[in-house]
Amino acid sequence: MNEFSHEWSCNYCNCPNFMTSEKCAICGQGEQPNKPGLASRSATTGAAKNKAMGNGGTWDETESDKKEANDWMAEYMCEVCKKEQGYETACGHKCCGGCVKKHLLNGIVSQRWKKEAIRCFVGQYQNEHSKKDCKEQLPEWLIRQSGLGELYQKQIEEMQKEFLISSDPSMTQCPQCKNYFVTETGEVEHTSKENRLDGKPIGMEEQKHKARWRFRCSECSTIFCGSCKTSPYHIGYTCETWKHYREAQKCRFCDKPLTADNTAKPESGSGPGLSSVCSDASCLEKRKWSCDRVHDKCGHNCIGIRCERRCLPCLDKSCVSANGNADSTTNSEEFCNICWVDPLKAGPTIRLDCGHHFHFMCVWNKVDRRWPSARITFGFLNCPLCKREIRHEAMRDIATKHFQLKEQITKDAVDRLKIEGLDNSPRLNDPKDAYFNNIEKFAMDRLAFYMCSKCNQPYFGGMKACEEAGMEQEEAYKQEHLVCGSCAAGSDTNTCKMHGKKYVTYNAKTGTYLNKLPIDTLPKCPGRASCPLGVEHPPNGKEEFSLGCVVCMRK
Repeated sequence: MNEFSHEWSCNYCNCPNFMTSEKCAICGQGEQPNKPGLASRSATTGAAKNKAMGNGGTWDETESDKKEANDWMAEYMCEVCKKEQGYETACGHKCCGGCVKKHLLNGIVSQRWKKEAIRCFVGQYQNEHSKKDCKEQLPEWLIRQSGLGELYQKQIEEMQKEFLISSDPSMTQCPQCKNYFVTETGEVEHTSKENRLDGKPIGMEEQKHKARWRFRCSECSTIFCGSCKTSPYHIGYTCETWKHYREAQKCRFCDKPLTADNTAKPESGSGPGLSSVCSDASCLEKRKWSCDRVHDKCGHNCIGIRCERRCLPCLDKSCVSANGNADSTTNSEEFCNICWVDPLKAGPTIRLDCGHHFHFMCVWNKVDRRWPSARITFGFLNCPLCKREIRHEAMRDIATKHFQLKEQITKDAVDRLKIEGLDNSPRLNDPKDAYFNNIEKFAMDRLAFYMCSKCNQPYFGGMKACEEAGMEQEEAYKQEHLVCGSCAAGSDTNTCKMHGKKYVTYNAKTGTYLNKLPIDTLPKCPGRASCPLGVEHPPNGKEEFSLGCVVCMRK
């Protein structure tokens, strides 16, 4: 070959080669190489001339050689900066690595590569007569050779992947785990009874949006909007109306957007924390009990109760995560673990001595409802999460009487346990048993006490096992049927000189403990000598009568 041979420079190994095909003779890469710039042209030209001399001769560079090199350099100069040697792309434009790098970085900052493919940009910098947008994409080898760091290149790859997916309507990406998966449009629910967050029914436009864009990730099961990537999906709103809803001023309790028509008039003397409340009756009731302050540092509303000696720390999600509060990781977006209907911010909230947060009214109602069945139990006085006793200064008025009743019944249960001879149970001495050294718990779990509807005092009603055998615990009952033996026997009942009426036991009338057998079918008493009761008594089934003091009878 001579100096006029077709000479090229490989884009991968930068070696000057005599090319007879589209592959480099040295590195074997298969992409179309570019013509050489100044350095490779000078080297190959000199090498060709020296080879043409033969026998190790030399060739002195002439003015024509310099002109030829300058012409080559001008031909392959970057068309953007006009300073550096450029790479030729498939569209015929030439650009240097520095300009490509700058173009790519600008696209990363502006998030441009999420919305469009990376195309040749040289046409944008040409003169007005030849200026045009080039639709040819930049080759991957040029992006790799631009000098971008590895992290930027990965970022570009992710952005371009997102662009390709957005171009395919059947593909979407989970905002949580970044998983890509194929989607299908759901069916429109024409008879849905769901309501929006502001209480209004969901319209047909919102139902169509839900059918088109509501997806569940196949990997992490996150439910999200495929259009705006909001998680969870904004049920009852399109992306535009959801954005308007988020930006609108809302009621601090129910989150309804506030308007001139539904905004409640502020209370006289109330603080800034209660300025955004709607006129709904339930929200106005919550306002009566809610703290009216805002936190000084962050400006968020205090969601505690009014007139509390010390406000709750800010439970806004941003403040909890930023402060890293060691005492509690609970935030105002979490649901109350008693009602499971509203988040904590939807009503005045208290923090119990055990550290758990609940709606104040939920705790109050839980205590006020007392035990759920005929038998007196005290689970309603325990925290639903840790089972410790509910203790808070705002609950003192309603809870004190129940704690006093618990103390009274616990003492009576232990005394009765000893009377029944159950205080020597081996379970109380077994270190592996739940009742080890805990006779109070053992007594409360074994004995059943009820509240008399007449004297309003608790009374012993038998063993818990007897109650369970009679299926009385879950059955509906009438409060007037709960009558202690003393009230049932009347004022002329026998009284123990030592123990009074407390341990006097009675024989019940038919219908209470005898399965409602007809009176005439009951056996007749054989007389005091043969009667197992050993006392004089009225005919069976006629009336309740005293058998005597059970303590004295067992001595």
